[in-house]
Amino acid sequence: MDRHEAVSAELRERVEVVTRDLANRRKVELERLFREIESPPPLVQWEPRAEDLTSRHLRFLLEYWAAKPRPRDLPLSETIDALELWPALGYVMLLEPIDGGVDFRYRVYGTTIAKHSGIEMTGKGVWAMPSPMVAVYLLATYRAVMQERRVLHTQHTTHQDIQLCRWDRVILPFVNASGRIDRLLVGNVPSIRML
Repeated sequence: MDRHEAVSAELRERVEVVTRDLANRRKVELERLFREIESPPPLVQWEPRAEDLTSRHLRFLLEYWAAKPRPRDLPLSETIDALELWPALGYVMLLEPIDGGVDFRYRVYGTTIAKHSGIEMTGKGVWAMPSPMVAVYLLATYRAVMQERRVLHTQHTTHQDIQLCRWDRVILPFVNASGRIDRLLVGNVPSIRML
């Protein structure tokens, strides 16, 4: 049985509630989730501009995404080229939706991300994260991006028992030839090392 099949109905419902909140441009449920994990509320920004992003790696990825040709509203996933991503490669995650977004598989989990987080997620689903509540947050942001078909920028700080970093992320949706989102290119930069 896959881990996402064994996840409690309560956690699955929590993902749905937070996703709805994000898609409706509200943060009430997201802030409640972060209070429960004793972390400050995250920043959430739909459709950031390059100048809104403090990380040069995230600016590069947003500009890369914006420059890609698109037959409709979003660029084609077949145009993602790892060689073109080299300026940000250690900070890149490439996710593939499983069962329409029940979970997301990390096809790539950047080496810098793995080093700072202390976990390696390549080939695993988001539900395999060590903290189920962090998995709820991540899944809700990925699902909201799929639903809205827009770029999302977030900053969050996880509880000190999990790790000691603030993470600055940009989530970039890509589609297949039929227009369905089949990849999320995510830049994830540890912005501040906290003591």
